Amino acid sequence: MTMLGPVSRTFISQRLRLHYLDWGNPEKPPLLLVHGGRDHAHNWDWTAQALSADWHVIAIDHRGHGDSEWVSDGNYSAGDMVYDVAQLVHQLDLAPVTIVAHSLGGQVCLRYAGIYPEMVRKLVAIEGLGPSPAVLAKLMDKPYRERVREWIEKKRASAGRIPRKYPTIDDALARMREENKHLTAEQARHLTIHGVNRNEDGTFSWKFDPCGKPSPAPRCCCMVPTAGPRTRRRTGGSGISAPPRLSSSKTPGTGFTTISSIGSSPR
Repeated sequence: MTMLGPVSRTFISQRLRLHYLDWGNPEKPPLLLVHGGRDHAHNWDWTAQALSADWHVIAIDHRGHGDSEWVSDGNYSAGDMVYDVAQLVHQLDLAPVTIVAHSLGGQVCLRYAGIYPEMVRKLVAIEGLGPSPAVLAKLMDKPYRERVREWIEKKRASAGRIPRKYPTIDDALARMREENKHLTAEQARHLTIHGVNRNEDGTFSWKFDPCGKPSPAPRCCCMVPTAGPRTRRRTGGSGISAPPRLSSSKTPGTGFTTISSIGSSPR
């Protein structure tokens, strides 16, 4: 597939310079694509290209992902990411916007739509439900003291994480293909090229912040279209993988649809 390519742009949110891809056609209805954890805006390239004739497609890089800046303290809260989406929609005057969001992006955009329903025309959330009620109940069964200690220990451990280095881009590509065997050679190379930075010593590392998994303080209480747009899951923090079996539900009285997977894929 020949990619005509989007325009790379930035905006400011909480003093961070965040990146997004603009696929043009500004006279068309706005469509915001929001990726999942450890992915990047270019995971949507095939979907964006397929839809760009009928939509003004915008694909954001979350803070700490892709070509967006990392936060200095390693804290990536869902609330801050909701603010990023709110700022992008506000600064680009996209409302009412249609949103398609995956995984972490789905969690963020469901929150945004709940806070600003008048700003969202329609929302498709792919695997964006977050922890199940059972998981949340189990978490809340722990005494607050234990939850805080566990959170502190996890944050301390994450401070020691460093980006993995690959001697050559072909080594990073091999890792991409190892974790995402369904990808064609062209797809794997495309995602790898856009998913790595070159380090000062000449090695290559994935762009996402290794401390980038949202970790809020404890509370007291690629996407590739085939015949039509089709979702594919990420594995290994290095791209997208085979499509899951999906179920969907609509929220009565709204334009919101939640799509969730049946089963799970390895990380």
